[in-house]
Amino acid sequence: MAMSDATLATCIFIVNHLLQKRIVPAIMVVYMILLIVTLAVVTELIFQGSISSFLYYYGVIPFYVFFIAGKRIATGYSVFLLLVIWLVWLIAETGIFILQYSLEELLFFTPLLIFSAFCAWMFEEDRKETQAISYEKGLRHETLMQAIEEVYYRVNMNGMIEQIGDGITEFTDFSPDEVVGQ
Repeated sequence: MAMSDATLATCIFIVNHLLQKRIVPAIMVVYMILLIVTLAVVTELIFQGSISSFLYYYGVIPFYVFFIAGKRIATGYSVFLLLVIWLVWLIAETGIFILQYSLEELLFFTPLLIFSAFCAWMFEEDRKETQAISYEKGLRHETLMQAIEEVYYRVNMNGMIEQIGDGITEFTDFSPDEVVGQ
């Protein structure tokens, strides 16, 4: 069920084109990406029995989407995805389908969702404070926000994503190299 690199690159190109031409509002792209992530998680759970391979990518995709969307969507989506995963697990416990996903792995997924919502909340607070300061000082808001975004991703976010990836690799004995080219 995994997307190939070519398919993913094509999807990114199409979304980028739609955003640049202002054909689709950014918030619709956010909802579209979150829906795709949710469907990917559910299909991986049901058809593969485990989402170890998906956990690594979870540390990257929604962070960028949450960054665009802000804290309300990030928090709501994290709770929603957590409920979807628990619901699939509960349905599997009734015997409708077999799920080879252990409870320990599921419990490991919970802090990732909480961490995502927390990071989005934190960045939104920083963004508000910076916006207020930029208006007081008379700085161009767009330039200031671009600089903050660049620093945020270069200094904080990349380190966090690497740590999450290392933690997932250590916990699940899964290496992202196993899914390269899928």
